[in-house]
Amino acid sequence: MTANTNGRIPPWQEGSGRALMAACSVAALGAFAGGIGATLGASLDRFWLEVWRTAGFFVFSGLFALLAWRPRLSAGVWELAFADKLALVVVALASGSPEAKGAAWVDAALALALAASYLATRGWRSWRATEGR
Repeated sequence: MTANTNGRIPPWQEGSGRALMAACSVAALGAFAGGIGATLGASLDRFWLEVWRTAGFFVFSGLFALLAWRPRLSAGVWELAFADKLALVVVALASGSPEAKGAAWVDAALALALAASYLATRGWRSWRATEGR
């Protein structure tokens, strides 16, 4: 990152962080769309699980969109989303489930994207109550 004495974020850095979160939002929206088909085709014993997972894709699409739109006005959203993705990776890798281990790669990529965007947009500044208002 470029040294900056006035505390401003270079436009390319801000744009990169926001674009990364926007891409994550679109990807999660795509997973939501795919999840609809999986839900409709699910057996009765997996139906609720598929509904829950598909709803999660929709929620994360919205969270990523909020982070792209207002990276420094979303206190706690960055940290909660990162904690969720990191926890899913840890549990998936510790489990014996092939499905979970396959999903771990996606969640690991999302955790890395969140971390990179958080750093690029200085998302930790969202905890400052007066900035941007």
